[in-house]
Amino acid sequence: MSSGGKIVQIEVINTSDLEGTQWKGEQILVIYEKEHSELNVENQKLVAKPETWDMVAETYNIAIEDGEAQLADNIEKILKSKGLDKGGSLVEMGCGSGHLSACLAKKGYKVTLVDFSSVALEKAKQTFEKYGLTGEFILGDLFKLSESVPECDFAWNSGVMEHFGDEEIIILMENIRKYAKKGVLYLVPNSNSIAYLLMRARLMADDKWIYGKEYLRRDYKEILSELGYRVVEKSYISTATVSAYQMWKAEREQGNISELYKELAEEKMLPVEEGYLIGYFASEHEKDMEVKKEYIGTALQDTRLFDLVACKIGYKELQLHVEELQLHVEELQLHVEELQEELSIAKDTIQQKNTYIMQTQNMCSEFSRKKLMRINHFIQRVKGQLIYGNKKDRREFKEWLFKRVIRKTGYSAGTEEIYNPWAAIRNKLNEAYACSGEIRFQDDFRCEMDLPIETKKKLQDDYTRCDVIILSVIDYNFRFQRPQHLASRFVADGHRVFYVNANFIRSDSITAEQKNLFIVDFASADYSAIYNMNGEVASDWMEEHLSNLVNSQAIRDAVVIVDYPNWVYGAEYLRKMYGFRIVTDYMDDYTGFIGTSEVFLKDNCIRLLGESDLVVASSQFLYEIAVQYTDADKIELIRNGTETEHFYQAFGKSNEDKEKKTIGYYGAVAHWFAWEKVCYVAERFSDCDIVIVGEVTEYREKLEKYKNIKLLGEKSYKELPQYLAGFDVCLIPFDASTDLIKATNPVKFYEYLSAGKKIVATEIPELMPYKDEYVYMSNDNKEFTEYVGLCLKGEDILKSEQECVDFARKNDWQERYSCFKKAYISRVPMVSVVVLTYNNIAYNKQCINSILKKTAYANYELIIVDNQSTDGTIEYLKELEQKNIHNLKVILNDVNYGFAGGNNIGIREAKGDYILLLNNLSFL
Repeated sequence: MSSGGKIVQIEVINTSDLEGTQWKGEQILVIYEKEHSELNVENQKLVAKPETWDMVAETYNIAIEDGEAQLADNIEKILKSKGLDKGGSLVEMGCGSGHLSACLAKKGYKVTLVDFSSVALEKAKQTFEKYGLTGEFILGDLFKLSESVPECDFAWNSGVMEHFGDEEIIILMENIRKYAKKGVLYLVPNSNSIAYLLMRARLMADDKWIYGKEYLRRDYKEILSELGYRVVEKSYISTATVSAYQMWKAEREQGNISELYKELAEEKMLPVEEGYLIGYFASEHEKDMEVKKEYIGTALQDTRLFDLVACKIGYKELQLHVEELQLHVEELQLHVEELQEELSIAKDTIQQKNTYIMQTQNMCSEFSRKKLMRINHFIQRVKGQLIYGNKKDRREFKEWLFKRVIRKTGYSAGTEEIYNPWAAIRNKLNEAYACSGEIRFQDDFRCEMDLPIETKKKLQDDYTRCDVIILSVIDYNFRFQRPQHLASRFVADGHRVFYVNANFIRSDSITAEQKNLFIVDFASADYSAIYNMNGEVASDWMEEHLSNLVNSQAIRDAVVIVDYPNWVYGAEYLRKMYGFRIVTDYMDDYTGFIGTSEVFLKDNCIRLLGESDLVVASSQFLYEIAVQYTDADKIELIRNGTETEHFYQAFGKSNEDKEKKTIGYYGAVAHWFAWEKVCYVAERFSDCDIVIVGEVTEYREKLEKYKNIKLLGEKSYKELPQYLAGFDVCLIPFDASTDLIKATNPVKFYEYLSAGKKIVATEIPELMPYKDEYVYMSNDNKEFTEYVGLCLKGEDILKSEQECVDFARKNDWQERYSCFKKAYISRVPMVSVVVLTYNNIAYNKQCINSILKKTAYANYELIIVDNQSTDGTIEYLKELEQKNIHNLKVILNDVNYGFAGGNNIGIREAKGDYILLLNNLSFL
């Protein structure tokens, strides 16, 4: 089996009858294709190419994540246990994003970062600049380290050594040892962790393993001893969140075993050996010891065997799936044959019925022209109009008699069918013939057979609301924020919503999250997410994926909501190709954004603002930026909101009998967080708990200095009310001097008020209108703390709990959605559809029903003008009126004004920017 390459075929073969082989029975045949794109061959050693890791490094974020900070805490514990405190020197050999070294630099260590990817080093530098840290950055290959690399107290790395084979790892460790005065530390995946092995097996079985060659090595200790280290220690590093994530991946992102696993891990009920990382610390090297150049361990064999078993599992699952699909296809083929047979019989039957109808119609026409029938017609008119009729009937009889008898014309006063029974029968036959026409058996049946079954079903469904395509800034299941709130309300209003995730995966998928809400994942071999994709360069990719989405889901009319500027070229394509309108939900300012290394983001943002049909700004600050790039009449100010009922669960729930008061905050803790105010509050109110619920990416060490500050980590949206219930005072401590906060309309302000809570905030511009009514505000630490004290004592002058809730209800997400939809519809030109009817009730019903059931255009009115029908059409239209259809208007003429006159009446009543005159024989 090849040690490098991709599997192109797996097959089970039977070797029982083959001679010359000791392997008998069913065997697994694996065919590999050698990979040359990611590897150089130098002196028969496999060495990763810098270009490959440059591409990986493009996906690195600048901000440090909470899990990385926790891992750095574990590394610090190991270093301190070995006598290396703050001020000690460290060199990270293969730094990647540099986040861990940045965390250690924050803790006071002197750090040097080495990597052979120039892109990785640049990203690491940006991280250090972002957090105001210093470090030395060296571009270098670990196999060819230069003299510029300084000798430090410890050399270390994380997530590096598992990628090398036996021969390469010996060379690598020897090179790294030369730059370590006191010892080395290697952090590698725990090859015995059940969570890790399950995740690896599942991803490999599903062909979704993206981490390259990663050896299942269990002999690091032996290798380090072979290299002359007298002291080699092994320690397990466990983070419940990471291991639970691995279990979640093993479950194909479904099920709840991962939650159980996380709870057990957090409670330390799992063996320490289950930690997802192992740290190998080695020191006291014997300098004169001769190092063996060749080392053969079991890592390669173990890895090959595991990967083969995983692929075998995937092959079996795939084989079962294929067999199920084959059975399903066979069933469908039989069903299609049955339907075709039924269709053929139905066509013949209807054709025969139509022939009989036409023959009967001809007979009726002949009968109606016979002298006896004309006499009967005359008698019926004399009886119905002249003798028993009213004044109008008698006038119509005289007009008919004058035109018909004296002038001998074909004039009719509009009541011919009432007094001519053969004409009435003929019209009924017309209706029957029209009804049979509703079943269409044109040649396009064969074309529809080429469409996927699901697509054909969608085309048959009613389509009365435009679809919504959301080109997102965050994945749907990441956090429940403004995009998710708006999406859920579009769904509740009857729209189909297609939420396109911001991160890309290895295969395209569309998943039904709930009825009418679909999560769309796009696959990309070149980009990991929309954040590092320049839509102009990747326009072909965008067009292909978006057109596939539109066609497969039978999207005929849609509004495209753009949450992130790099989607702009895809949105423009959807408008140009399908006529979909573009709405930008402008939640952050990217025209001067510093949170990304991509230079094209600013240009894309400016382009998006200019090209949008509507820009929805979430704050006044953003509104003022948007107006610089587009017309003011294209911009609407729609701020954030709250799900009142969800957070109202926390109303009145604070426990007055608890030992300590609680000052609370939930949300992220990042560079814009005013940590000094929170610490000042913690010091002033040492008898209170300061509870922070959310991911902490900065200032952790400053906050952890105070024992009464409790960092609970991130919690789900569903869990937030139970934490909010315990808050006596709620904080919004943002750095109001930053543009990011100036552009922010804080969601938590409305959410806190939904629970009737007291709020103290910094001087955030968007909250200034509510100062001293719904929120106390100050940038001064002392005054900020005094306001907290007033609220704790109940001596504040803020609105009552119920008044706060009432205010929140007026700012509910449902209200925001109504404003959002109204703003969009007002930018869509109104179309007035005018339909003229005169008899032919079957066609009338079919035409009108098709308009009402198959029109998703957001802004249209339907005007039906009837020219004095006598076949039940008027009664049908009156029934429609009683249904109070908001965009329907029915006009019943007392006189038949003819085709032109009837349409002109409809045109005069029309309010639309465009008018569509639709024949009643048209079906949508």
